[in-house]
Amino acid sequence: MNPIIYYAIPGFVVLLLLESLFDHGLNRKLNKTPDTFASLSMGVGNLIIMTEILNGKI
Repeated sequence: MNPIIYYAIPGFVVLLLLESLFDHGLNRKLNKTPDTFASLSMGVGNLIIMTEILNGKI
């Protein structure tokens, strides 16, 4: 796995949490929980599938 992933994943999570905190603090209600979970699950699914493909299991 590319070493940049080890920095990108925590950075993404931190930015996601910051966005959520600012959205909640400003009472804008821009983030919708189902949309967030759908995006995160697609990203995790893509990561799992690509890992399996690169390891030659698929």
